[in-house]
Amino acid sequence: MCINYNMATIKQKSDIAKFSKSKKYIEMDWKEIRVISSEYPGQSGMTIFSYIDIKNPARKLSYYISKRGKSIGGFSLDNVNRTPNKEEPSNGAHSIALVGGSSLGLEALAGINRGILEDNLYWYNKILTEKERQEKGKIPLHEIVLGVCCYTSNLSIDQSYVYPDFEMGKMIVRKTLRDAHKEANPIQKIYLGQSGVGLNSTVSKIDTVGGDNSWYDNIVIAGVGARFIQYGTIKVLVFINLNSVGLIHDDEQLLHPFPGGSNNLNGSNSGGDIKQHSKRLNEFRKWAEGINPPMKSNTTLSVVITNMQLPHNLKQKIADDLHDEVESMIYPYGTSMDGDTFILASTWDKPFKSGTLEKLAKPLIRESIKSVFQTNDTKEKNTKKKNTKKK
Repeated sequence: MCINYNMATIKQKSDIAKFSKSKKYIEMDWKEIRVISSEYPGQSGMTIFSYIDIKNPARKLSYYISKRGKSIGGFSLDNVNRTPNKEEPSNGAHSIALVGGSSLGLEALAGINRGILEDNLYWYNKILTEKERQEKGKIPLHEIVLGVCCYTSNLSIDQSYVYPDFEMGKMIVRKTLRDAHKEANPIQKIYLGQSGVGLNSTVSKIDTVGGDNSWYDNIVIAGVGARFIQYGTIKVLVFINLNSVGLIHDDEQLLHPFPGGSNNLNGSNSGGDIKQHSKRLNEFRKWAEGINPPMKSNTTLSVVITNMQLPHNLKQKIADDLHDEVESMIYPYGTSMDGDTFILASTWDKPFKSGTLEKLAKPLIRESIKSVFQTNDTKEKNTKKKNTKKK
Protein backbone atom coordinates (compact mmCIF):
# COMPACT_ATOMS: atom_id res chain seq x y z
CA MET A 1 0.00 0.00 0.00
CA CYS A 2 1.35 3.38 -0.96
CA ILE A 3 0.58 6.33 1.32
CA ASN A 4 0.75 9.79 -0.21
CA TYR A 5 1.75 12.29 2.49
CA ASN A 6 0.87 15.95 1.97
CA MET A 7 4.11 17.67 3.02
CA ALA A 8 2.27 21.00 3.28
CA THR A 9 0.84 19.81 6.58
CA ILE A 10 4.38 19.50 7.90
CA LYS A 11 5.81 22.80 6.70
CA GLN A 12 3.82 25.35 4.75
CA LYS A 13 5.95 27.17 2.20
CA SER A 14 4.18 30.41 3.06
CA ASP A 15 5.48 30.32 6.62
CA ILE A 16 7.98 33.14 7.17
CA ALA A 17 9.88 33.26 10.43
CA LYS A 18 9.59 36.59 12.23
CA PHE A 19 11.35 38.07 15.23
CA SER A 20 9.06 37.97 18.25
CA LYS A 21 7.25 40.94 19.70
CA SER A 22 4.58 41.15 22.35
CA LYS A 23 2.92 43.81 24.47
CA LYS A 24 4.50 42.38 27.60
CA TYR A 25 8.24 42.59 27.98
CA ILE A 26 11.06 43.38 30.36
CA GLU A 27 14.20 45.37 29.63
CA MET A 28 17.72 44.15 30.30
CA ASP A 29 20.95 46.16 30.26
CA TRP A 30 23.63 43.58 29.50
CA LYS A 31 25.39 43.93 26.16
CA GLU A 32 27.43 40.71 26.36
CA ILE A 33 24.30 38.56 26.72
CA ARG A 34 22.09 38.79 23.64
CA VAL A 35 18.54 37.41 23.96
CA ILE A 36 16.46 37.14 20.80
CA SER A 37 13.22 35.26 20.02
CA SER A 38 11.79 34.21 16.68
CA GLU A 39 8.69 32.33 15.63
CA TYR A 40 6.44 31.09 12.89
CA PRO A 41 3.38 33.20 13.78
CA GLY A 42 0.64 31.18 15.40
CA GLN A 43 2.72 28.01 15.34
CA SER A 44 5.95 27.66 17.35
CA GLY A 45 9.18 29.50 17.99
CA MET A 46 12.50 29.65 19.79
CA THR A 47 14.59 31.87 22.07
CA ILE A 48 18.38 32.08 22.04
CA PHE A 49 20.81 33.36 24.67
CA SER A 50 24.29 34.10 23.32
CA TYR A 51 27.40 35.24 25.17
CA ILE A 52 29.44 37.41 22.82
CA ASP A 53 32.42 39.32 24.13
CA ILE A 54 33.68 41.08 20.98
CA LYS A 55 36.93 42.00 22.74
CA ASN A 56 37.62 38.35 23.51
CA PRO A 57 35.47 36.06 21.30
CA ALA A 58 37.06 32.94 22.81
CA ARG A 59 35.22 33.44 26.10
CA LYS A 60 32.32 31.09 26.74
CA LEU A 61 29.60 30.54 29.33
CA SER A 62 30.29 28.36 32.31
CA TYR A 63 27.20 26.22 32.92
CA TYR A 64 25.47 23.45 34.83
CA ILE A 65 22.38 21.55 33.60
CA SER A 66 19.84 20.17 36.07
CA LYS A 67 17.43 17.63 34.50
CA ARG A 68 14.39 16.36 36.38
CA GLY A 69 11.85 15.45 33.74
CA LYS A 70 11.76 11.93 32.35
CA SER A 71 11.26 12.87 28.68
CA ILE A 72 14.05 15.37 28.02
CA GLY A 73 14.88 16.20 24.42
CA GLY A 74 17.98 18.23 23.73
CA PHE A 75 21.38 18.70 22.14
CA SER A 76 24.80 18.76 23.88
CA LEU A 77 23.21 17.98 27.26
CA ASP A 78 25.36 14.98 28.19
CA ASN A 79 28.18 16.98 29.79
CA VAL A 80 26.18 18.80 32.44
CA ASN A 81 29.02 20.77 34.05
CA ARG A 82 31.58 22.84 32.11
CA THR A 83 33.81 25.61 33.42
CA PRO A 84 36.17 27.53 31.09
CA ASN A 85 39.65 28.28 32.45
CA LYS A 86 42.90 29.85 31.28
CA GLU A 87 44.07 26.60 29.71
CA GLU A 88 40.71 25.94 28.00
CA PRO A 89 38.87 29.28 27.61
CA SER A 90 36.44 27.75 25.11
CA ASN A 91 35.37 24.90 27.43
CA GLY A 92 31.86 26.29 27.79
CA ALA A 93 28.77 27.22 25.81
CA HIS A 94 28.54 29.87 23.11
CA SER A 95 24.74 29.88 23.16
CA ILE A 96 21.70 28.35 24.82
CA ALA A 97 18.69 27.70 22.59
CA LEU A 98 15.20 26.90 23.82
CA VAL A 99 12.99 25.62 21.01
CA GLY A 100 9.35 24.70 20.60
CA GLY A 101 8.10 22.09 18.17
CA SER A 102 9.25 19.07 20.17
CA SER A 103 12.38 17.21 19.00
CA LEU A 104 11.85 18.39 15.42
CA GLY A 105 12.57 21.93 16.63
CA LEU A 106 16.14 20.85 17.39
CA GLU A 107 16.75 21.19 13.65
CA ALA A 108 17.23 24.89 14.41
CA LEU A 109 20.44 24.02 16.28
CA ALA A 110 22.09 23.10 12.98
CA GLY A 111 21.21 26.55 11.64
CA ILE A 112 22.65 28.20 14.75
CA ASN A 113 25.91 26.29 14.45
CA ARG A 114 26.12 27.15 10.75
CA GLY A 115 25.65 30.85 11.49
CA ILE A 116 28.30 30.77 14.24
CA LEU A 117 30.75 28.96 11.93
CA GLU A 118 30.28 31.58 9.21
CA ASP A 119 30.89 34.34 11.74
CA ASN A 120 34.00 32.60 13.09
CA LEU A 121 35.40 32.22 9.58
CA TYR A 122 34.71 35.84 8.74
CA TRP A 123 36.23 37.05 12.00
CA TYR A 124 39.31 34.83 11.53
CA ASN A 125 39.94 35.61 7.84
CA LYS A 126 38.76 39.22 7.50
CA ILE A 127 39.20 40.88 10.89
CA LEU A 128 42.39 39.42 12.31
CA THR A 129 45.82 40.31 10.96
CA GLU A 130 48.19 37.54 9.88
CA LYS A 131 50.09 37.93 13.13
CA GLU A 132 46.88 37.69 15.17
CA ARG A 133 45.82 34.58 13.25
CA GLN A 134 49.11 32.91 14.06
CA GLU A 135 48.72 33.81 17.72
CA LYS A 136 45.10 32.66 17.89
CA GLY A 137 45.75 29.35 16.17
CA LYS A 138 42.88 27.34 14.78
CA ILE A 139 39.29 28.36 15.37
CA PRO A 140 36.69 25.73 16.23
CA LEU A 141 34.62 24.35 13.38
CA HIS A 142 31.65 24.50 15.70
CA GLU A 143 30.82 25.88 19.12
CA ILE A 144 28.98 24.27 22.01
CA VAL A 145 25.34 25.25 21.68
CA LEU A 146 23.02 23.86 24.34
CA GLY A 147 19.61 23.05 22.90
CA VAL A 148 16.47 21.97 24.77
CA CYS A 149 13.07 21.39 23.18
CA CYS A 150 9.50 21.41 24.45
CA TYR A 151 6.25 20.11 23.01
CA THR A 152 3.90 22.88 21.89
CA SER A 153 0.16 22.63 21.37
CA ASN A 154 0.26 23.52 17.64
CA LEU A 155 1.66 20.08 16.82
CA SER A 156 -1.03 17.76 15.54
CA ILE A 157 -1.08 15.25 12.74
CA ASP A 158 -4.47 16.57 11.61
CA GLN A 159 -3.65 20.28 12.01
CA SER A 160 -0.06 21.36 11.40
CA TYR A 161 3.48 20.38 12.22
CA VAL A 162 5.32 23.68 11.94
CA TYR A 163 8.44 23.89 14.08
CA PRO A 164 11.70 25.90 14.39
CA ASP A 165 13.96 24.78 11.54
CA PHE A 166 17.42 25.31 10.05
CA GLU A 167 16.49 28.64 8.44
CA MET A 168 15.05 30.05 11.68
CA GLY A 169 18.15 29.01 13.62
CA LYS A 170 20.47 30.61 11.09
CA MET A 171 18.36 33.78 10.94
CA ILE A 172 18.21 34.26 14.70
CA VAL A 173 21.94 33.75 15.33
CA ARG A 174 22.87 36.08 12.46
CA LYS A 175 20.89 38.87 14.10
CA THR A 176 22.44 38.01 17.46
CA LEU A 177 25.97 38.25 16.07
CA ARG A 178 25.20 41.33 13.98
CA ASP A 179 23.83 43.21 16.99
CA ALA A 180 26.89 42.26 19.03
CA HIS A 181 29.41 43.32 16.39
CA LYS A 182 27.61 46.60 15.81
CA GLU A 183 27.55 47.15 19.57
CA ALA A 184 23.82 47.72 19.38
CA ASN A 185 21.93 49.35 22.24
CA PRO A 186 22.74 47.21 25.30
CA ILE A 187 19.21 47.68 26.62
CA GLN A 188 17.23 44.80 25.17
CA LYS A 189 13.57 43.84 25.27
CA ILE A 190 12.80 40.31 26.39
CA TYR A 191 9.26 39.45 25.34
CA LEU A 192 6.97 37.53 27.67
CA GLY A 193 3.94 35.27 27.36
CA GLN A 194 3.14 33.74 24.00
CA SER A 195 6.37 34.66 22.22
CA GLY A 196 9.46 32.80 21.02
CA VAL A 197 9.77 29.42 22.69
CA GLY A 198 6.64 30.30 24.69
CA LEU A 199 4.37 30.33 21.63
CA ASN A 200 1.64 27.69 22.12
CA SER A 201 3.05 26.67 25.51
CA THR A 202 0.34 25.62 27.96
CA VAL A 203 -0.07 24.20 31.47
CA SER A 204 -2.56 22.09 33.46
CA LYS A 205 -3.26 19.27 31.03
CA ILE A 206 -5.43 17.62 33.64
CA ASP A 207 -8.44 17.08 31.39
CA THR A 208 -6.56 14.37 29.48
CA VAL A 209 -7.43 11.92 32.25
CA GLY A 210 -9.62 9.27 30.67
CA GLY A 211 -8.04 9.61 27.22
CA ASP A 212 -10.98 11.00 25.22
CA ASN A 213 -8.77 13.47 23.27
CA SER A 214 -10.18 16.52 25.05
CA TRP A 215 -6.64 17.76 25.70
CA TYR A 216 -7.12 20.89 23.59
CA ASP A 217 -10.40 21.91 25.22
CA ASN A 218 -9.41 23.08 28.69
CA ILE A 219 -5.68 23.74 28.74
CA VAL A 220 -4.41 26.95 30.34
CA ILE A 221 -2.42 29.31 28.12
CA ALA A 222 1.05 29.95 29.58
CA GLY A 223 4.44 30.78 28.01
CA VAL A 224 7.43 32.92 28.97
CA GLY A 225 8.10 34.75 32.23
CA ALA A 226 11.33 36.64 32.95
CA ARG A 227 13.02 39.06 35.33
CA PHE A 228 16.37 40.86 35.39
CA ILE A 229 18.16 42.46 38.32
CA GLN A 230 21.38 44.39 38.82
CA TYR A 231 22.59 44.45 42.41
CA GLY A 232 25.72 46.59 42.57
CA THR A 233 27.90 45.00 39.91
CA ILE A 234 26.12 41.63 40.00
CA LYS A 235 23.65 40.88 37.20
CA VAL A 236 21.08 38.09 37.15
CA LEU A 237 18.65 37.13 34.39
CA VAL A 238 15.86 34.59 35.01
CA PHE A 239 13.91 33.22 32.03
CA ILE A 240 11.27 30.50 32.39
CA ASN A 241 9.00 28.94 29.80
CA LEU A 242 6.02 27.29 31.50
CA ASN A 243 4.73 24.31 29.53
CA SER A 244 4.00 21.76 32.25
CA VAL A 245 1.49 18.99 32.71
CA GLY A 246 1.00 20.29 36.24
CA LEU A 247 -0.77 23.23 37.84
CA ILE A 248 0.97 26.51 38.68
CA HIS A 249 0.62 27.94 42.18
CA ASP A 250 2.21 30.37 44.61
CA ASP A 251 2.22 29.07 48.18
CA GLU A 252 -0.67 26.75 47.26
CA GLN A 253 -2.74 29.54 45.72
CA LEU A 254 -3.44 28.72 42.07
CA LEU A 255 -2.26 31.37 39.61
CA HIS A 256 -4.93 30.34 37.11
CA PRO A 257 -8.40 28.76 37.21
CA PHE A 258 -8.59 25.05 37.94
CA PRO A 259 -9.25 23.72 34.41
CA GLY A 260 -12.67 22.29 33.73
CA GLY A 261 -13.69 19.56 31.33
CA SER A 262 -15.44 16.20 31.44
CA ASN A 263 -12.18 14.40 32.09
CA ASN A 264 -10.94 16.75 34.78
CA LEU A 265 -11.50 14.23 37.58
CA ASN A 266 -14.93 15.83 38.01
CA GLY A 267 -13.21 19.09 38.87
CA SER A 268 -14.66 22.58 38.71
CA ASN A 269 -13.24 25.73 37.21
CA SER A 270 -12.84 27.38 40.58
CA GLY A 271 -9.15 28.15 41.09
CA GLY A 272 -8.27 29.35 44.59
CA ASP A 273 -6.49 27.33 47.23
CA ILE A 274 -4.83 24.25 45.78
CA LYS A 275 -5.64 22.25 48.92
CA GLN A 276 -9.37 22.27 48.12
CA HIS A 277 -8.49 20.08 45.12
CA SER A 278 -6.23 17.76 47.13
CA LYS A 279 -8.20 14.57 46.49
CA ARG A 280 -8.34 15.15 42.75
CA LEU A 281 -4.71 16.28 42.66
CA ASN A 282 -3.52 13.12 44.41
CA GLU A 283 -5.31 11.08 41.76
CA PHE A 284 -3.81 13.34 39.11
CA ARG A 285 -0.31 12.96 40.54
CA LYS A 286 -0.53 9.15 40.36
CA TRP A 287 -1.79 9.40 36.79
CA ALA A 288 0.89 11.88 35.74
CA GLU A 289 3.66 9.79 37.27
CA GLY A 290 2.95 6.85 35.03
CA ILE A 291 -0.53 5.41 35.57
CA ASN A 292 -2.31 6.07 32.28
CA PRO A 293 0.02 9.00 31.32
CA PRO A 294 -0.99 11.57 28.69
CA MET A 295 -0.04 11.19 25.04
CA LYS A 296 1.48 14.67 24.82
CA SER A 297 4.85 15.50 26.38
CA ASN A 298 5.48 18.84 28.02
CA THR A 299 8.41 20.73 29.43
CA THR A 300 9.24 23.63 31.73
CA LEU A 301 12.49 25.21 30.57
CA SER A 302 14.40 27.50 32.93
CA VAL A 303 17.55 29.57 32.39
CA VAL A 304 19.40 31.60 35.03
CA ILE A 305 22.43 33.61 33.86
CA THR A 306 24.71 35.69 36.08
CA ASN A 307 28.01 37.51 35.69
CA MET A 308 29.24 36.22 39.05
CA GLN A 309 31.88 33.50 39.12
CA LEU A 310 30.49 30.11 40.10
CA PRO A 311 33.00 27.60 41.52
CA HIS A 312 32.96 24.36 39.52
CA ASN A 313 32.35 22.23 42.60
CA LEU A 314 29.42 24.38 43.82
CA LYS A 315 27.45 24.78 40.60
CA GLN A 316 25.40 21.63 41.09
CA LYS A 317 24.40 22.63 44.62
CA ILE A 318 23.40 26.15 43.51
CA ALA A 319 21.54 24.87 40.44
CA ASP A 320 19.64 22.26 42.48
CA ASP A 321 18.69 24.89 45.05
CA LEU A 322 17.31 27.23 42.39
CA HIS A 323 15.65 24.36 40.52
CA ASP A 324 13.82 23.51 43.75
CA GLU A 325 12.33 27.01 43.67
CA VAL A 326 10.86 26.40 40.21
CA GLU A 327 9.56 23.00 41.26
CA SER A 328 7.88 24.46 44.35
CA MET A 329 5.40 26.37 42.15
CA ILE A 330 4.38 23.49 39.82
CA TYR A 331 2.29 20.51 40.90
CA PRO A 332 3.12 17.84 39.98
CA TYR A 333 6.59 18.55 38.60
CA GLY A 334 8.88 16.39 36.45
CA THR A 335 6.25 13.81 35.53
CA SER A 336 6.89 10.84 33.25
CA MET A 337 5.84 12.93 30.26
CA ASP A 338 7.65 16.15 31.23
CA GLY A 339 11.14 17.13 30.11
CA ASP A 340 11.87 19.74 32.77
CA THR A 341 15.34 21.24 32.36
CA PHE A 342 17.13 23.99 34.29
CA ILE A 343 20.32 25.66 32.99
CA LEU A 344 22.52 27.76 35.27
CA ALA A 345 25.14 29.81 33.38
CA SER A 346 27.78 32.41 34.18
CA THR A 347 29.95 34.84 32.22
CA TRP A 348 32.53 34.48 35.01
CA ASP A 349 33.22 38.21 35.43
CA LYS A 350 32.67 39.14 39.08
CA PRO A 351 34.01 37.50 42.27
CA PHE A 352 31.94 34.74 43.85
CA LYS A 353 30.06 35.58 47.04
CA SER A 354 28.50 32.65 48.85
CA GLY A 355 24.69 32.80 49.01
CA THR A 356 24.37 35.96 46.88
CA LEU A 357 23.02 34.32 43.72
CA GLU A 358 20.44 32.28 45.61
CA LYS A 359 19.31 35.38 47.51
CA LEU A 360 18.84 37.36 44.29
CA ALA A 361 17.54 34.63 41.98
CA LYS A 362 14.91 32.91 44.14
CA PRO A 363 12.49 35.87 44.29
CA LEU A 364 13.14 36.50 40.59
CA ILE A 365 12.12 32.92 39.80
CA ARG A 366 8.82 33.35 41.65
CA GLU A 367 8.17 36.73 40.02
CA SER A 368 9.01 35.31 36.59
CA ILE A 369 6.51 32.48 36.97
CA LYS A 370 3.80 34.83 38.25
CA SER A 371 4.44 37.25 35.37
CA VAL A 372 3.23 34.63 32.88
CA PHE A 373 -0.33 35.03 34.18
CA GLN A 374 -0.33 38.79 34.71
CA THR A 375 -2.58 40.45 32.15
CA ASN A 376 -1.27 44.00 31.96
CA ASP A 377 -0.01 44.78 28.45
CA THR A 378 2.87 46.99 29.52
CA LYS A 379 6.53 46.79 30.28
CA GLU A 380 7.04 44.63 33.31
CA LYS A 381 8.90 46.25 36.18
CA ASN A 382 12.52 45.23 36.59
CA THR A 383 14.52 45.46 39.75
CA LYS A 384 17.70 47.48 40.03
CA LYS A 385 19.13 47.64 43.51
CA LYS A 386 22.05 49.55 44.86
CA ASN A 387 24.43 47.67 47.03
CA THR A 388 24.34 49.76 50.18
CA LYS A 389 26.41 47.39 52.26
CA LYS A 390 29.22 49.22 54.03
CA LYS A 391 32.69 48.33 52.92
